Amino acid sequence: ENWFSGTLSLLHAGRDATIQKGLEYYEILNQRAALTPYEKRYSSLPRAIEWRLELPEYRYVIIELMMSDMESFIEESTYYEAKAEYEATSTVLALLRRHKEIGQYPAQLDDLVKDGYLKTLPRDPYAAGALSYKRFDDGFMLYSLGDDFDDDGGMETSEPMKRKLQGSDWVFWPIN
Repeated sequence: ENWFSGTLSLLHAGRDATIQKGLEYYEILNQRAALTPYEKRYSSLPRAIEWRLELPEYRYVIIELMMSDMESFIEESTYYEAKAEYEATSTVLALLRRHKEIGQYPAQLDDLVKDGYLKTLPRDPYAAGALSYKRFDDGFMLYSLGDDFDDDGGMETSEPMKRKLQGSDWVFWPIN
C-alpha cells in the first residue's frame, strides 16, 4: 500500500495543477447541471466524462476519485423526471378544470395560458418546448417525448424501465 501511495505521489500533477483542473472540471459540471436532458443532448458543451478522460492517467487521479460521483448525479435525469410529472399534473388539472367550466378541452395548450388556467406552458425536459398535447372528441392526451427525445405520437411501453431502454413516449394522460 505504501509503495502505491509513493508511486502515485511521483506521478501526481501537483497541488496547483490539480486545483486548476478541478476548477475547470467543476465549471463544466456546473454548466451542464443547468441544462435539461434535451439541452444536454444537443449542447456543444462537452460531457464532463469526455473532458475527464482527456486528463493524463494518474496525474489527476484525485479528480477521478472525488468528482466522478458528482458527475453521475448531474448527468442523471431523476430531477427532470420529477419536474415533468409535476408539470404534467398541473396541466392535467388545468385541462380538467377548463373542461368542467367551459365544456370543452382547448385546441392547444397555449389556450390554458391565455384563459388563465396556467401561468406558463408546461416544459418538456426531453424536448425543445412544451409537453405534447392532443385533443380528441372525448378527451385528450398529454405526454413527454421521453429519454429517446423522439415523438412517437403518444405510444408508450407499459413499464417505466422499458420506456427508458426501448425509447417510447411518456404518457401522463389518459392513465392506462
